[in-house]
Amino acid sequence: MGNIKHHKVFLLAVSYGVLVASIRTSLIHLHIGYNPVDYGVYKNVSSLLQHGLSIYDNDAIGTYVEQGLPFVYTPFSAIILYPLGYFPEPLGVFTWTFLNAILLFYIVKISINDISGIKIFLFSLIFSSFNIIAQHFMFGQINIILCFLCLYDLLRKNIKVLPRGILIGIAAGIKLTPALFIAFFLFSKRWKYFIYSSISFLITVIIGFLFTPHNTVEYFTSKIFNLSSVVDLGQNFSTSGNSSIQGVISRWTGNHDSALVALLSLFVISISFIAASRLLQLGDYLAVASIIGVASCLLSPVSWLHHWVWAVPSIIWLLRSTRQLFKIPLAVAWSLVCMVQGTDLGDYLASVGAPLLFYEFFRSSLVLCGILWIIYMFANTTRRILNNKTGL
Repeated sequence: MGNIKHHKVFLLAVSYGVLVASIRTSLIHLHIGYNPVDYGVYKNVSSLLQHGLSIYDNDAIGTYVEQGLPFVYTPFSAIILYPLGYFPEPLGVFTWTFLNAILLFYIVKISINDISGIKIFLFSLIFSSFNIIAQHFMFGQINIILCFLCLYDLLRKNIKVLPRGILIGIAAGIKLTPALFIAFFLFSKRWKYFIYSSISFLITVIIGFLFTPHNTVEYFTSKIFNLSSVVDLGQNFSTSGNSSIQGVISRWTGNHDSALVALLSLFVISISFIAASRLLQLGDYLAVASIIGVASCLLSPVSWLHHWVWAVPSIIWLLRSTRQLFKIPLAVAWSLVCMVQGTDLGDYLASVGAPLLFYEFFRSSLVLCGILWIIYMFANTTRRILNNKTGL
């Protein structure tokens, strides 16, 4: 009976993937919306590898990126993305979107912790209407894959064959932001998780070196120190689309290297690590993953809207238990922020002369929700500890 239910869920996942991928490829054919430029970079980096060129000193040029864009991920990620170069279009976009859609479906499934395929399908459709997810599919981003690897690694029950931490290390080997999980394991003294995730990350570096030694040395000795200036494409660090702490402070003060950035980043790291450590002891792995995932979006120098996939499991956690009244308005507020493009609304309000605090509130809405989420989780765990001490 259990296998039948799992097969039904898988068929619904495939159906959802086909639906999303079909819509995306149709929009491209009709020239509606943005080109999948991020997918185009992933696809065309294979050409640079084939010709033995630096994947960091040369832009990826080709399908969907005729003018070229820089590749900013690790050499290991370039290797695993290499097969995309052999996909004809529109099959390539369809396949890439299909893969991401199925993994979003399973992010919802493991977050809800429910076998009901219809419920998961409906929630997946709802989350697809969120601007952060729609843009992810539109641009052909990779963050859903990274979120799934980290979330599944923490929530899966069978860790005998594949120790916990391995998949997180691989995710960090693809894109550096999930390395915050490795730092958290060190902070929380989960030595096995820290060792396994560190080793798997190191293996990705070794694989990158074996296949493309020049690019690996270049990335880890020079490029890694100025990635933010490449990611923001030269001019967009302070635009409303950069929903990170540094992006917000840069808009407010004109300086993203200020002491204010350092203090706010230290605050986020401290309370997120403390709250996640407490929840790790309680076995609430969904909350742990969501806190560290959201913190990685806040702390990354550049976090575009489609990087905020971690809002999905965070909102699901809030909805799973509504015994505390504050959870409901926070979940609703965050859902609305993710559904509506507050950054563009803020830009519009600024253009018509609205008060500074009013339009900056909308421009910075994702960051504010992320910080509020972490503060709430910290306060919630503190309250539980105090109640246990007093016997309440």
